[in-house]
Amino acid sequence: MSSSRARAIPLTSIGYVVVIVSFALLGLFAYGLASGFSTAWIFGVAAGVGFVATVAAFRTVIRQEQETTDQEEILVSANPLIPTEHRSHLEDYLNHVPPRPTGN
Repeated sequence: MSSSRARAIPLTSIGYVVVIVSFALLGLFAYGLASGFSTAWIFGVAAGVGFVATVAAFRTVIRQEQETTDQEEILVSANPLIPTEHRSHLEDYLNHVPPRPTGN
């Protein structure tokens, strides 16, 4: 796995921001059509490009997560709340945290 997968900003977070911006552009497109602006199509095209980019970002992260093997150092998760982690950091955490009681 290449180190390019370890990004400062996860692709899923970028995808969520782009989809929010795309919905705003879609609203501007609808407003432009209702108001009779001749340049409303620009907002529609930009919204479409944004939605396609969002799908591409999510699919890229899902593919990276599926390609992650047990031997690789960098762990990729498609969940935006779980950042990209290094296996050594995860193993250090598991070695230093005591196990939870099972409740028996």
